[in-house]
Amino acid sequence: MALVSISNLGKYFPENKIFEDLSFSISENEKIGLIGKNGSGKTTLFKIIAGKIEPSKGKVHKAKNISIGYLSQKFNLKESGTVHDELIKMFTHLNEVYEKIQKVSLELKRDNTKKAELQNLMDKYERLGGYRYETKIKQVMGGLNILQFKDRKIRTLSGGEKVRVALAKVLVQEPDLILLDEPTNHLDLKSINWLGEFIKKTKSAVFLISHNRYLLKNSITKIAEIVNKDIKIYRGNYDFYKKKKQNDLEYRKKRYKKQKKKVEKLKAYIRKYKAGNRATMAKSREKMLEKISLIDKPGKFEYNVELNFNNFEDSGNDILKINSLDVENLFSIKELNVFKNDKIGIIGKNGCGKTTLLNTIIDGNKNISYGKNLKISYFRQNLDFFDEDIHMVDYLNEKYFLDEDEAREYLGYFDFSQDEAFKIIRNLSGGERARFKLLDMILESPNLIIMDEPTNHLDINFLEVLEEGLKKFKGTLIVVSHDLFFLKNVINKLWFMNNKKIKEIKYDVEKFLDNFSYTSTSKKTMTNNSSKKDYKKQKKQRNRRKQMKRRLKVYENKIENIEKSIKELENKMQNNHSPNKLEELYLEKEKKHKKLLDMMEKWEYIKEKLD
Repeated sequence: MALVSISNLGKYFPENKIFEDLSFSISENEKIGLIGKNGSGKTTLFKIIAGKIEPSKGKVHKAKNISIGYLSQKFNLKESGTVHDELIKMFTHLNEVYEKIQKVSLELKRDNTKKAELQNLMDKYERLGGYRYETKIKQVMGGLNILQFKDRKIRTLSGGEKVRVALAKVLVQEPDLILLDEPTNHLDLKSINWLGEFIKKTKSAVFLISHNRYLLKNSITKIAEIVNKDIKIYRGNYDFYKKKKQNDLEYRKKRYKKQKKKVEKLKAYIRKYKAGNRATMAKSREKMLEKISLIDKPGKFEYNVELNFNNFEDSGNDILKINSLDVENLFSIKELNVFKNDKIGIIGKNGCGKTTLLNTIIDGNKNISYGKNLKISYFRQNLDFFDEDIHMVDYLNEKYFLDEDEAREYLGYFDFSQDEAFKIIRNLSGGERARFKLLDMILESPNLIIMDEPTNHLDINFLEVLEEGLKKFKGTLIVVSHDLFFLKNVINKLWFMNNKKIKEIKYDVEKFLDNFSYTSTSKKTMTNNSSKKDYKKQKKQRNRRKQMKRRLKVYENKIENIEKSIKELENKMQNNHSPNKLEELYLEKEKKHKKLLDMMEKWEYIKEKLD
């Protein structure tokens, strides 16, 4: 059944036509990835589906009583509340049902006719997930790595932490349709993996805007691409989309070349015979030419840019030497070296100190030795510029002494049109700021590039352009990223930050990333260089894991037995007519339910430790 049907949808702003005549549908349990260039209207489409804005034309038909959860790039959280408060608010309807159950239970002592009403309320409470919502909240908080600060006030959280709370609010509801707009931007690898599994397993339909190719490959079954103000559907995951798109491109190239040859032949005939004795036939061919519907040149709507970072003065062979570095109780480094042409990726949990490490390198430290003739350029997460209140042309003039024509030529190369070249930097979108920052870096001519989450605001097409530019870069690169596809395409060495230490992976980096389980203590991640580890320590860890697995099994059996007991109590309540006995059974069921939650919490704790 279609949850949402869209027909001939269009959205226009005074200065821009975003898209027109979009037609497609979203069915129950479908998992769809929405892609397209920055500015193509992906977020606008989500806002229309969510009912936040109205379309300029066309219709959006939604199934009756449909529930929609929407994670936008702007979210609304109550600053004075706690993280747990925000999530509990999603279940106020259950509290209302529970209060009615309590009220009717008391009335049942005086009025035996209330039994049916009580049973209906209890059935409704169970059907709505009343006995599971606390467990669901803990599972989602654990998956998104926010369980440890569930009692903190929203106002004390960082921007990234607030994004994760907003995402959790959407996921705990499991509505009929979930709209997620770039949900991975502030997630670490473990949380991205968890989100991917959630998307695959949830009964909700999911419509996802993302540049994360891991999710689009492993969790999505259909790709929708907005291109040239229209939408095209590919009935497969990202790999299928790439293959189909390449085949389509080859087919369109052949058609374009064939038509171009035909047009040129007609024009040549017309030029040759227009004034001669074959003028009538030339006129006929002019009419034929007018009737031909010209095919757009393939690739017209892709980025026509190649990032060249290689206009730099060479550095020495030794880039950085880090010795005995302890930083803010986050991590310690005994010894790490960076050499010329190293392309190092840094991964680790949120909060482990990845950005702090980059900032320490940039700011300087007595425990870091810097090589000769280094020219460093830093791509920060916040994409800062020395002046936010001037337009891009003036920025390039002030920093690099480019005249207007030169600046506009560079900006055009980075997909900024003539009018867009005069946009104030403060008013640029995330994707525009990222593209402008990359232009800024290229003009700086660094031989050491340091990047902190460079993929966050780029669409997939430009992300692939960046990958190609960094692969061809002949200098040195240090990059923090949660995007495995990006890392595998770019780096040749890996720093894995875990348990306040940094493990260097020099060989089989791609294999390590392929096998990486996204968890902090995965058995797979411990195999690299395992021969150097102490045998007794390994044996102790294995024994501890065995003990934890046995405990996990015990908790699973207890949970299963408690759930059976609750079911038996519910059956007894259905067949009992005594108010006193009903109240007794109800109270016993509540005790069992609390015990179930306690067991679930213990099970989750052990499971997280094992992971």
